[in-house]
Amino acid sequence: MAAFFEKNITSFYHYSIRRYCFFGKTVFAKINNTISQKNKCFLLGLKVYESPESDGHIAQGIPSSFDNPINLGIRKSLPKISVIVDLSDETVFPESTFDALAKQTYKNFDLIVAGNVSSKQITEKLDRFVQENTDIPVNTSKTIESGIEESSGEYIAFCMAEDKWTRDHLEKKVNLIISHENPVIIVNDVKIGGSDEYRVYIQQIINDDKKYFKNKINRIPDELWRANPAVVNPSCCMVKKEAFAGCDLNGYTHHILWYQWLWRQLCSKNNVFYIAEKLTSSKITEEKIKKRSISSVYIDFQLIKGDYLLGYKNKIPVLFPENACKVVQTYEKIKINKKRLAVFASFNREGVVDDYVVYFLRELKKVVDGIVFVTDNPVFPGELDKIQHYIIHAHCERHNEYDFGSYKRGYRYLLENKMLGNVEELVFCNDSCYGPVFPFENMFSAMKSGNRHIDFWGISQSNEIKNHIQSFFYVFKSHVFTNECFDAFLSSVKKESDVCGVILNYEVKFTEYLKNRGFSYDTYVHYDLTHNANISKIFQDKCPLIKLKMLSGAHNKSRRTRERLVSEIEKVNPELYEIVKESVF
Repeated sequence: MAAFFEKNITSFYHYSIRRYCFFGKTVFAKINNTISQKNKCFLLGLKVYESPESDGHIAQGIPSSFDNPINLGIRKSLPKISVIVDLSDETVFPESTFDALAKQTYKNFDLIVAGNVSSKQITEKLDRFVQENTDIPVNTSKTIESGIEESSGEYIAFCMAEDKWTRDHLEKKVNLIISHENPVIIVNDVKIGGSDEYRVYIQQIINDDKKYFKNKINRIPDELWRANPAVVNPSCCMVKKEAFAGCDLNGYTHHILWYQWLWRQLCSKNNVFYIAEKLTSSKITEEKIKKRSISSVYIDFQLIKGDYLLGYKNKIPVLFPENACKVVQTYEKIKINKKRLAVFASFNREGVVDDYVVYFLRELKKVVDGIVFVTDNPVFPGELDKIQHYIIHAHCERHNEYDFGSYKRGYRYLLENKMLGNVEELVFCNDSCYGPVFPFENMFSAMKSGNRHIDFWGISQSNEIKNHIQSFFYVFKSHVFTNECFDAFLSSVKKESDVCGVILNYEVKFTEYLKNRGFSYDTYVHYDLTHNANISKIFQDKCPLIKLKMLSGAHNKSRRTRERLVSEIEKVNPELYEIVKESVF
């Protein structure tokens, strides 16, 4: 009998066996020993199902017909699965997701609902689900991280709101767990639904990710994460709980990137088992596209930060020239005519003041009464001579707080020296732009004209994460910068480990912070000057500033596109063109 089963091991699922005890314990033991010696697992099918006569107790056995039974193998018990349902940022209860979970053929699992479970609508429907599915234990957790820590399952599976599993989703994965000796990471293919506009876009991304997975054990090489950071749909993933012990669950920069951060760690240490079956369905909506776009913005930041925290790279401190030094110096006394002051933030690892910065300050001085020049680096003292006629004060030293740290120091200088009393507008700007391509006067006049009733404004805005003014240029009215909340926000600025932390904690939050306190805002142009900016639109709108990164290739601008941009600058501002062309080419 043992030889019979060994010979037919590959097609064993085609046999129908009601109970293993039919063969007797002796034969069963021989089959077990014979097969496990060569295959390391026992493939006698044992499906867990609810026996009508068992009063709810689980019985082991196999129905008379089955397609893919759970294999008990050499394990003494079937694994318990903890399913974490991510309701972060959700306001509507995803009924289709929970209906699919209730219909799972594999029953040894519990649910952990993580995220927004305080919504009345979600709470009521979750309570109803619990009442109607008493066989499924349900717990709640404020975060995914705490859900992982509090879970009791041997494996943890993730399911996003609005995604759906097939009935045999867990069954197929438990089958793989048994037959492949407890794999650490299991992923499956996904079926994409939704309108063609969004579905085709996401399907291409999924197809690109899938090329890294095969129908066998495989590792995602570290260099592939560099070239194309693969992130499978979380609803396709199951992970052995013990694998999380070696992960940093708190090192991610934004909650949207939590899964990116997690897989980056898990896949660098463990093999991935891939099931080439569409066991997950995901309907693509405009909101999901928006979230994915937000995620892509920070992938590079995440990989950089991850490399440091995971030990792939050592963070190298910035080394400044030996003769560069701290300089704090006051220049000419301020004369209030335009009733507008500015703080200019700069960083230069060479300790110099670049020509484009000199040009920027010279033109800015035409629309303000004075400029406080603050750097996050030491400087060669003679460098400040280039700008002494445009600034009223310079504070140059390493403070590690990026631009917002410089804004804070410049604002503090003006406040402590009682220079803000007769000022109507305060400008914050930095050295991340070339310009002005067009005179600043034009923009300030345009922002004053018409029926604009705004309290603060900027040049451009971004919808990444949340709508906000891009931080390279702000203008605040006096009732904003004299409000205690303004001082409180700048006082909260502290050292961040990377620029991503600055973007998330200060740039994105500053606009919302002021808006929530009753201040209104607007921008000169209503698009993002950082990503995918339209060159024709920039010049048509006479936008005064051009981001340095648009001309450096940092945003994947081709050389031809950059040459066109420089050519357009030459047409409208030959003097700036001479400065820019030296920097770019």
